[in-house]
Amino acid sequence: MSTAYIHELPLFVFTENATYHLSTFALFFTLICSQIIYFVFSLVLNIKNQLKNRKMSHKTYQMKRKFFLALATQMFLPLTLYVIPCAYTWFTVIFNYYNQAFANIAVISGMLHGLLSTLVMLFIHHPYRVAVVVMVYVLFDCSISILAIPVILFPEFAGYPLGLFKFVDTKYYVYHVVLAIMFMGGVLVSIIAIFENQYFTICSFSAPTQWLPFRKAWLIFHIVLTIASSISFGCFVPDQSIARQNVFRKLPHLPENFYEIPIFVFTENGFYHLVMFLILVPFCCLETTVFVSGIVRTTSRLFKTSKMSRKSYKLQKSFFIALLIQTTLPLITLVIPFVYSWISILWRYYNQGLMNIAVIFTTIHGLSSTIMMITVHQPYREFSMSIFCYERVLEKRGLSRKNVIIVALHDH
Repeated sequence: MSTAYIHELPLFVFTENATYHLSTFALFFTLICSQIIYFVFSLVLNIKNQLKNRKMSHKTYQMKRKFFLALATQMFLPLTLYVIPCAYTWFTVIFNYYNQAFANIAVISGMLHGLLSTLVMLFIHHPYRVAVVVMVYVLFDCSISILAIPVILFPEFAGYPLGLFKFVDTKYYVYHVVLAIMFMGGVLVSIIAIFENQYFTICSFSAPTQWLPFRKAWLIFHIVLTIASSISFGCFVPDQSIARQNVFRKLPHLPENFYEIPIFVFTENGFYHLVMFLILVPFCCLETTVFVSGIVRTTSRLFKTSKMSRKSYKLQKSFFIALLIQTTLPLITLVIPFVYSWISILWRYYNQGLMNIAVIFTTIHGLSSTIMMITVHQPYREFSMSIFCYERVLEKRGLSRKNVIIVALHDH
């Protein structure tokens, strides 16, 4: 039975007799499903006939089969979020059954279709995962250097923004802080994933590796852990009016304008946050060390056992060194602020000037990553030249704009 307030709402009645609507939907869905089944069976039969008649190589068949399974997974898993609400809706209409809770769950299920479609697409198709890695870097840099530009008051977990977020109400600051932490975690996970991908490539150079069945589960675990940890930090936000007074009482005397700014206090007790960082950061470092040492040992073993040619060995070695430089040097822009933040919190040391420098170091992470990528990888240098340099400069080096772009894209 509905609650009293529903009777007071301006409800909209779409129709009182839904026979036409149900008939149209039944005909429409039947037509769509029959067409999908026809095309799927036709596709399967056509591919098998081409394989039997030797019009398609076994390798091409495996590629087609893998792509078809990925496409089916990408389509049908999110489609269940539409099928379940539709099935429940038909059930309620035909049997005249009312349950507002189940109806709300059905609506929420339909709303999650886009999110599930995106997640499935990312996990199935490698190019999209690569694009997300780049996107995470961009989002982290934008959240720090454009949206926030934070003035952090360590050793207290408080601060205020100078970026675009200063025009937002303080009660929404927690969402931006949680997202910034999530993007920073995504950057760390993407760095580990880069070395994991290189490790998998090297290990599967001569034979299939036992690591293959665990790759996706490993990546999903890291993504879920990053999201869950970031969200959990937002559960410790205190009452801001009382927390601001406590922060000002603990800190040394600040300039007068600080007391007029709506400072946001993320937490008054950072024990949980420090413990989580103390567990997760060394864990990430340990994983990276394991993958890097595995790459070095496996490459050396393949070269010694003549399973890898000298040319391939040199290519893998130069690429690995470039990868180390590309990831390690920009990572310093995160390590230095992280170390100073720990010193400030553990020793209760407050120095706004040094803290601002640490924030500036963090904001140049994206710029340093881009510069290092262009510096260490020749195809990216050539591609950059094709954009910013004259055609005759490229011709002197025996290159054309078209060839440079193709090389850069193939390398990527």
